[in-house]
Amino acid sequence: MKFSEIISDENMSFEEMTAERDKLKVMSRSEKAKLSSEELAGRETKENPILSVERQKKNIASIAKMLVNGHAGYEQFDEGSKRTFEKEIERLYNGADKEVDTKSFVASLGNVFLKMPDNHLQIRDSNGNSLFHEAVEPSVGKNVEDKAKYSFTTKEVNGQKVGVVALPDLGSVAAPQWAQFAKDFEKARFDENGNENWDSIIIDARGMPGGNSAPMEFLARSLYGNEVRSCDKETHRDTKEADYLRYINKDITEKEYKDRMANHKYTGKNVVSLDSSNHPKDFPAFVNGGYNRPINMLIDRGLASAGESLYSMMKDHPGVTFIGERTNGCCTEGSAKEYVADCGYGIKLATRHNLYKEGVVEKKGFAPDIDVSGKNAFNYTIANLDKINSKSIAKINNYKIPDGYNKLKDLPITQNDMTYIRGVRDGYPIDVVKGLYDPLNKEDGKAQKWEKLLDFAKNGKQVEAQTKLKKLSNTSVKPPKLKSKACGVGSKGQKLASIKARIENISNPTKSEGKGQKNIDSNVASIASNAKKTR
Repeated sequence: MKFSEIISDENMSFEEMTAERDKLKVMSRSEKAKLSSEELAGRETKENPILSVERQKKNIASIAKMLVNGHAGYEQFDEGSKRTFEKEIERLYNGADKEVDTKSFVASLGNVFLKMPDNHLQIRDSNGNSLFHEAVEPSVGKNVEDKAKYSFTTKEVNGQKVGVVALPDLGSVAAPQWAQFAKDFEKARFDENGNENWDSIIIDARGMPGGNSAPMEFLARSLYGNEVRSCDKETHRDTKEADYLRYINKDITEKEYKDRMANHKYTGKNVVSLDSSNHPKDFPAFVNGGYNRPINMLIDRGLASAGESLYSMMKDHPGVTFIGERTNGCCTEGSAKEYVADCGYGIKLATRHNLYKEGVVEKKGFAPDIDVSGKNAFNYTIANLDKINSKSIAKINNYKIPDGYNKLKDLPITQNDMTYIRGVRDGYPIDVVKGLYDPLNKEDGKAQKWEKLLDFAKNGKQVEAQTKLKKLSNTSVKPPKLKSKACGVGSKGQKLASIKARIENISNPTKSEGKGQKNIDSNVASIASNAKKTR
């Protein structure tokens, strides 16, 4: 059977696909977090049944059709990759002639996905583990921090105080610790009088695999001194399959989804949903403080996903220099929940396609300003610090905030904001979600933007007029259980990943001035209080 026939409505309709998926008992990440490792292992064993030839073909057709029609970036894939995928699907579909166990079947699909230009395109088991992921071998040395998720130290170099901000695993810091990260960073950065402690900063982001972009946004906003964006433009596919993925991921409301299914005429094209391409002009650096000194960010092939969003958020800072090698190129994404196939495994499909001024980034990555492949990036930076920083200082000195920018511009909803929106749509108490957003409200326009986010989360429409702040309480929804153990690697604290999948990405940033310390302390206490109430 040809590929076009395999994914045709006659072979597998959209209604059949979604009905098969919705019949499955799909465990949420919060449900999985309640299971012991033994229970998870037992569940995995039960999920390795023998698949008939018919079920194999049904799975192949369903997954292929959902990917081709639903993946946000499939239309932007190069023709060679698409042809490879089609031929591989034909081979698997037509070659299914005997029963196989589920894991062997999934392995065959996983190997096909590895050939596609989307590093997020993966199959996951019931434990949430990504399978068949290509090994990454960076060549510019390991992160200076090998134990904690993040650390701040001060190093004396040629009479200068250099702040070393090491971020080997910042993306796995869970929601209750976002404000703590903000507090720790500002305590390290400022003295008791609010003065800068560091003459320059080295951000060691080597090996950071991704996760939640919330603490990345805080760090970037603190140093940039204004709004930041994780991409320049964002698109989604105008198809039924894409709407289904957007719906299960809380990108659109149930009402929007049903209305579109009933009334919308789908084009199959990519539609621009968010446009931040004017960001440097509309939100220039240093308007709300920021760090107007040299910043050297160390990058490598291990830097991926949310880690790469830190690169994107920082790239318009006039004093930043990226040192190392190309990043991973794992950027086109948006899905927090997988499309779960009949075989019981989740397929991670992108709901949003990110566009950058640099062009195609997927599997290519972002390039460094200084390529030191084969050398230790940290040692190189320290050895050449004066030379590198002198160029950064010149750029900063020549930088001017443009006249006439609109500081109180109607702030657009961006990818960064989807974290809060998903949290509200997922049933989290609004005051808990707002507690994580509150550190942003110190800046002009942010209180009004919260109203917009809340309206968008509830109604799916971006309101133009600003309305009176709504009462931010929701006692009708049972809060999630927030276990407040440390987030050490391998600890139970990592199950905070199930603040409903790290609250499906709720952002945290806070203002970068030392004066904000008191507000941050207050916010930490507020979140801790909320966590205590929900146990």
